[in-house]
This record gives sequence, C-alpha cells and structure tokens, in this order.
Amino acid sequence: MWSERLLVATEQKESGVPHALGLASNGLMLIWQGEQDLALAQFKESQTILQELNNDQYKALITLGNGIALINKGNDSEAKPMLQQSQELFREQNQTFFYILSLVHLGNVELGLGNLENARALHEEAQNKARPINEHWLLSFALNNLGEVARVQGQYELARKYYEECNSLLTDTGDNGDKARFVHNLGYIAQHEEEFEIAETQFRTSLKMFRQLGNRRGMAECMAGLAGLKARQGQVKWGAVMLSAAENVLMSSGGAWWPADRVEVERSQEMIRSALSEEDHSTAQKKGRAMTLEQALAFASES
Repeated sequence: MWSERLLVATEQKESGVPHALGLASNGLMLIWQGEQDLALAQFKESQTILQELNNDQYKALITLGNGIALINKGNDSEAKPMLQQSQELFREQNQTFFYILSLVHLGNVELGLGNLENARALHEEAQNKARPINEHWLLSFALNNLGEVARVQGQYELARKYYEECNSLLTDTGDNGDKARFVHNLGYIAQHEEEFEIAETQFRTSLKMFRQLGNRRGMAECMAGLAGLKARQGQVKWGAVMLSAAENVLMSSGGAWWPADRVEVERSQEMIRSALSEEDHSTAQKKGRAMTLEQALAFASES
C-alpha cells in the first residue's frame, strides 16, 4: 500500500513529520484490514515522534485513529475519552469532516456500551451535519450506523431503509469496502425476514468482496452470518464449526465484533448451544478454532 512505501522511503525517514504521518496513515489502513494491534503500535510510534518534535498539529488525527482501533478491539470505554478529545480538537480546528467522523465513532462507542438512545442521537447529529456539505461517504457512514442501532432494536424495516440509502449514495464511487458492508448488513435483514436464500446470497457476495479486498474483519463477519443462517436451517454442527472459525479469524487480529454483529453472534451461539450436546459443541468449537483463514474460507464454501 502507498503508506508502506512512504515508510520505507529513505528521504521520508530522515524527516520526522512525514514519517510520523506515514505511520499514522499505515495505522488507519491496518485498522481497515483487521490488524488492530499493529495499528495501535503504528499510532504509538507516530505519536512519540510528534511529541519529540513538539508538534501538536496532527494530534487530533492520531487520537482519532487510536480510538477507532480500540473500538475494533471492543475496548469501548477506553476509546470513548480519546474520541471525545479528538472531537473537541477537530471542532477547535474547524475540521468539519473529521469532527463528523468523530461523532459517528462516538455513536459506535455508545452502541457498544449499550446506550442506544445516545448512539442514535450522535448518528442523527452526524447525519444532519453531513447532508449540507454533500459528503456522500460521510453521510453513508452515519446512515449505516443508524441502521445498526435500528437492527439492534429489532427495527428491521427501518434498518433496511438506512442500509439501502447508504448503498445508493455510494453506487458510483467505487467504494467496494463500504458496499461490501451494506451487502452483509442486508443479509441479516433478509435472515430476520426469513428470506434465507436471499440472506445466503448476500453473505456470500459480501464474503467474496471482502476477500478480494483482504479485509479479515469483513470476512469473519460474513462467515459468522453464514454460520447462524445455516444453523437455523438445520445444519447446526456445520454452523458451530463455522462460527468458531469466524471468531478465531477475528480474534487472531486483535479484533472484536461490532455491537450489532455481536448481538447476532450471541443469538447464534445460544441457538447452537441449545441444539447440540456438550460433547458435539466442544468438538465443533475445537475444529473451528484450529482453522487458518484459508481453511475457514474453504469450509465456508462447502455448505
């Protein structure tokens, strides 16, 4: 990726600020690829360089990056003050785009902490601020997370409305990463509406997209979706193995489920445990945990 090329360039290494920015940029890419611990290490090194240079210009961006990585690890309480700090710094700097981005991530934190109304209010504020400046990606990000709140609350038709508007906003942008997310989310909506064939198509399409992009988190989320879906259709042992493999893929990179997916995964876990004997469940979990990413992907294609 371009940020890695920036890091290895000798002339950039000799210049502290560009190297620090290269580290921070690489950290953001690592978050997206599902490498949270590596991302945090990059942010820490970047922050150290800038502190040594007594440079606070990019503090807000690095603080935001730290907060996002911590959300991805499931450390919402630790992420919250960082995101609040970055939000305030971006407000002071009149950085509207990043101020709104901080709002959305604060909403994610509140959802993770179980504060659904706070989450909804933050995402609505972000939506209202993104529309006038015609930032389609930022608006879609806020709307997607409003959909996540609605999904957690069981308001599936409302969630579908948000996800579909997101997809229409990004149709011509080439943003395959976010479009893969919407396809995945709509898979859960189809599952809840008992449109199982549509749900499977959505999960498998999203899995293929995330695989092409190298996004491990996304792949794990889609495998978990398939696991719960197939278990509900009677393939409980297969679902138990697949779910365990998906969890292993996610945790191997230091990640944790996003709040809305965590609700879905917990439901699937409960359903699978109640349908299998303790011995069968334990055997399935061990089999899934032993799989590499490639083995898990191959197993996902077998059903």
